[in-house]
Amino acid sequence: VQQVDALEYLGRSKKDKFEYIYIAPPQYNGMWITALERVDNNLEWMSNDGWVIAQMDPSEFTEYDFKNLFLFDKRQYGNTVLAFYCMLGDENCRS
Repeated sequence: VQQVDALEYLGRSKKDKFEYIYIAPPQYNGMWITALERVDNNLEWMSNDGWVIAQMDPSEFTEYDFKNLFLFDKRQYGNTVLAFYCMLGDENCRS
């Protein structure tokens, strides 16, 4: 457990790579986009075939063009949307 600001932490370099990064920030503040931008700008966090999963309220979801991440799936469960992103160029990433 890291007791630091999550957005600041995502901006740091990372030695370990993760297959799944789950982003579930406070809703209605657009923080999910900010967190995804941090990962998009620092791909050291992700393994080559890793996913980023962002959770948000359906009213918050918007298509967003990241430079390194690709939205390959979006699912709604009641009042929750999960958006699934992979790295552009990942052969295993299906749209």
